[in-house]
Amino acid sequence: MSSLRFETFLARLYSDRDYRRRFLDSPEAMAASAGLDEQEQRAALEIDKPGLLMAARSYELKRAGRRSRRSLLRLPWRAV
Repeated sequence: MSSLRFETFLARLYSDRDYRRRFLDSPEAMAASAGLDEQEQRAALEIDKPGLLMAARSYELKRAGRRSRRSLLRLPWRAV
């Protein structure tokens, strides 16, 4: 069941807050509009929603942490 279309759907679900919100509001419509086949739609509808939210938040925090570290690396350092 690991089609590129399904993997792309999951990646977007975990990384795109608005897409995730729309999925949680209307999972059937979002799974169908993603072009998933019947088996993939069933799998999408069986997603552990609290787990999805927890994982998405964790990924979001990790991305924010990386951005913070990168911005620190760009600071002009001066020898004192």
